[in-house]
Amino acid sequence: MKSNTVFASFLIILSLFFTACEPSSQPYDDPAGETEVDALASHIDHNTKPGDDFFQYANGKWFAENPIKSTERYAGLWLMIQDTINAQVLDICEKSAKANGEKGSTKQKIGDMYQSGMDSTARNQAGIAGLKPTLDQIDAVSNLDDFATVLAQLHRLGSGSVFGLYIGQDDKISSKYAINIYQDGLSLPDREYYFDAELDSTRLEFIGFESRMFQILGMDETAAQTAAEGNMKLETAIAKASRKMEDLRDPYENYNKMPASELGKWMPSLNWDRYFKTVGLTAIDTVIVVQPEFRKSIDVVPNSYAL
Repeated sequence: MKSNTVFASFLIILSLFFTACEPSSQPYDDPAGETEVDALASHIDHNTKPGDDFFQYANGKWFAENPIKSTERYAGLWLMIQDTINAQVLDICEKSAKANGEKGSTKQKIGDMYQSGMDSTARNQAGIAGLKPTLDQIDAVSNLDDFATVLAQLHRLGSGSVFGLYIGQDDKISSKYAINIYQDGLSLPDREYYFDAELDSTRLEFIGFESRMFQILGMDETAAQTAAEGNMKLETAIAKASRKMEDLRDPYENYNKMPASELGKWMPSLNWDRYFKTVGLTAIDTVIVVQPEFRKSIDVVPNSYAL
């Protein structure tokens, strides 16, 4: 009899334990006296067993209430944050455009930039006039020193030409920022677009697109087609030395720190002193080369293609 009583007590305690652990989407009172809803529990899809599909169980209700928009590829918290930021930026731009701010003020600069972007008629009339100074600089490149200078100027403008450069938190020393150099220079989404047989038509369409862009720059049809095919050949060489998407996931393989003084040995075709001076970086001790083997294609560019 005593053992039955103990066993019954154990079952009662066990049932109370699982009841307490069952997530609830009901409001609860926090210590501050405010009533809140458990946001995570409110997303649970109770029609799905967690052992069958835990992701659906944990998030199913949220996705049902927040379907993917026809204009987007996915739905989620980061998209909601980005939409909020975009709305705030748009509000700032529209108000600045209407403010008629004092010349030289931040409002005036933001307003002018926004209006110039929205005025498609004026943009079409201007054509490539705004790009002309940069295009002239590129055309004037005659040696590797010029190449380093113009490459740095393009990077300052946000272009991903040849390779990429950014400053971010050092992955192994969180108290410091580091200069990172990484593979870039491709117009298509990733390296597989240059080699996948199923994407032959995409590559042909891309060459056609580039040919039309070169014609807008003033080339005749034949010269534009030749330039487009040449650029495709160049980008294919860069893609060949680029890591595959799955190989970019390893944070240890993507962390290769070296003294800045060693860059000249690692990639001798680029005048690094001139490059860093032009890009605006001084007193550099170390850099992180994310994909070191990428230098093979970068060294090929200025030595194998007409500047």
